[in-house]
Amino acid sequence: MPVETVESQEHGLLEVSMDSFERLLYHHELQMQHLVEFYHESKLHRTQLEQSLMRLSDCICAGHTVVVIGCGKSHLIAAKVVSTMRSMAMSAFLLHPTEAMHGDMGMVRLGDCLLICSSGGETDEILQFLRYASGPRAPEPVRQAFKIAACGTSDSTVSLMCDSLVLLPQRYTETDVQSGLKAPTLSTTSMLVVLDCMCLSLSEMYYKDLRRRAQSFEANHPGGGIGRSSRSSQGSIAPVTAEKPAYRVGHLKKPVDELQFLQTLVMHDWVTWKSNLVPSRYLQKLYSEWKAGQLLETFEQFLERLNV
Repeated sequence: MPVETVESQEHGLLEVSMDSFERLLYHHELQMQHLVEFYHESKLHRTQLEQSLMRLSDCICAGHTVVVIGCGKSHLIAAKVVSTMRSMAMSAFLLHPTEAMHGDMGMVRLGDCLLICSSGGETDEILQFLRYASGPRAPEPVRQAFKIAACGTSDSTVSLMCDSLVLLPQRYTETDVQSGLKAPTLSTTSMLVVLDCMCLSLSEMYYKDLRRRAQSFEANHPGGGIGRSSRSSQGSIAPVTAEKPAYRVGHLKKPVDELQFLQTLVMHDWVTWKSNLVPSRYLQKLYSEWKAGQLLETFEQFLERLNV
């Protein structure tokens, strides 16, 4: 085969691969936006998330431990969760469900919480552990532990067997966006991002002081670039506030015409509306649904029912 033909084929494959890369990256962005919208809209699952955070906070503030359980890719994410919590001096340890069934559940103590990570919610090893954990032969600390599921669906077996749920809904499945390939990508990204955000929120509840949290993290992390940065700025830690950092925040109030409304949404990350701070993408979604609905409703009427 001529060299020119081989090079042409390789170039064609590279173009196809780059197209796939950009498309998949965009679908990850859409999935993250879907999660933002979901937790802004769903009062039920927002309440469940709040309940989970309160239980985890009560657990570690009382000197107990968060036991994070996962299998396969979820086990790797569970390890990241444990590492993040420990870096801020919050007690956590990693437990594989198979090892738990071979004696390691003896590490669980009364008052500990279990965070069960399973995207599909039907992982055999986790189900075996949960069934045993709820039975009469299980150790009392395991049986009594408050169990929180981090799952992709609310009707999965793992979700239904736990006391609370952190839901990780997907806008698309991997099969839809990966040419039939089922390799977990969107689901693992969703779990990692949501649980990372939970860890940071939990740390705010635990420390109740952002400056003290930052000092604890830096003391626990002297290595790498973070450690070097901390040492170079030692003695001059910048003031820490709970205010949102350099996001672009726009302000909307009536009267506002349709063009002003759209310009504000496009130019800002967050928008204040009726005294609430709202993600601009969420308002864009509501506007798009109103526009596509072909309802006999004026823009002013749309604004009137816009309660977010």
